Amino acid sequence: MKQTIAFLLITLSTFVVRAQDPDTFILRDGDIIWQKVYQTDMDSTAVVGYLQASGQLKDFTNTPGGLVCSIIPRQMDYRGAGFRYIQVVAVVLDNEMEGTALIQFKDGRYRVTVNHIRFVSELPMFPDLTMADFIDRKGIQKVFYSKNTAAILDYELNSIFEISETEDSW
Repeated sequence: MKQTIAFLLITLSTFVVRAQDPDTFILRDGDIIWQKVYQTDMDSTAVVGYLQASGQLKDFTNTPGGLVCSIIPRQMDYRGAGFRYIQVVAVVLDNEMEGTALIQFKDGRYRVTVNHIRFVSELPMFPDLTMADFIDRKGIQKVFYSKNTAAILDYELNSIFEISETEDSW
């Protein structure tokens, strides 16, 4: 009985995690991009200041309506995303993720679009991978979602761009 309940809980939690990520990944011009809109009470200057101070982004360049920057290569936190070692593919375990972000602003919100996402290997015998490696003639490969790569990447990108607006309780 306990095994049946445990199986149902694991199956349900897997469904819930997968149900959260499909809309943030879009196939556009032969690349898989990640896009998300965040609500905020901060103005664009404060958002940019927060993102610059985070130390996770570099090479900020102003563009009409926003800015472009690069994600500093980083290991993905699969444990923070709720997964165990055995649930993660090698591209997540062995490579650092990097990419280019476009941040656009409108009243009370900002939109982040990340493209040119790469998984950079530190080992010379393994090639770097790009998001294009997860595309086949039908679109985005199911393995991108079923092997938790999408959920972990979504968690990681959210941790970079989501601003926690905590009030000072002094």
